[in-house]
Amino acid sequence: RNIFGQVHSKLDFREIMDRKKILLCNLSKGLVGGEFAELLSFITLFKIEEAALSRADIPENERAGCALYIDECHNFAPQGKVYDPDSGKMVHWANRLASEGAGKGLTLFSASQRPQKVHKDYLTCHETLIAMRVIHPLDRKAIKDWIDGCPDPEKGGEVLRDLASMPRGEGWVWS
Repeated sequence: RNIFGQVHSKLDFREIMDRKKILLCNLSKGLVGGEFAELLSFITLFKIEEAALSRADIPENERAGCALYIDECHNFAPQGKVYDPDSGKMVHWANRLASEGAGKGLTLFSASQRPQKVHKDYLTCHETLIAMRVIHPLDRKAIKDWIDGCPDPEKGGEVLRDLASMPRGEGWVWS
């Protein structure tokens, strides 16, 4: 409630990263409302990206690692047409964070039950894929698009053949 009523932000994202602190943000649409959740998500993503890129002033071998976990990442980096300019900005910041954050010590973990809804540029910036059972053909195609950029087409074909028939709780790890 006091987030927008403060003169200065009390959250220092750079300090959180540099000192290996933990920040949990529950931006559930059900808790804070849809539009407000999107606004908070955009601001949070921007501040994390800004803090990650500012770490360029620390030599790489001295930079503390930082992990960012994004659940339902299709809300941050949606695939397809974005009609709302603010959502378009969030896609831009999510893609930039995914592509440039790793060079600043940020490890990104993204989860979505619907890979087809995740922006392709965002998805292909990830080095490792953990795929559980996927039934919908468009979701399997999104995973195929990611695998096609990897060097082992034979293993990729095996993964794709197994996705629809895997038992619940089992998955593939591809790195």
